[in-house]
Amino acid sequence: RPFVRLRSVPDPAKVRPEKVLASSLEALLDEATQPAGGWEKVREQFWSIRQDLLVQHLHRGKLASEVSLEGARLSAKEGDVAELHRSLAALVASGPCARRV
Repeated sequence: RPFVRLRSVPDPAKVRPEKVLASSLEALLDEATQPAGGWEKVREQFWSIRQDLLVQHLHRGKLASEVSLEGARLSAKEGDVAELHRSLAALVASGPCARRV
């Protein structure tokens, strides 16, 4: 699903459940099922998954950590420093470091 920045309260019917988000992550990580369009499209899908996790208050869970970790890994591989920073910030905010701050 393409990333669309929310400008109002999200419609629950349009938010993918956690199971679907986990499947979406698996598809993004498999080169055979990645969206056409290269890194930009893959990055957009990561944004979309993160947004759906946030809307459902799942942004501090295990799946959110996996999304951030894989996003960081792929953005480092692609040389996308801004996305790497976003992914690492989300990891720090949801991990053991967040409990100490």
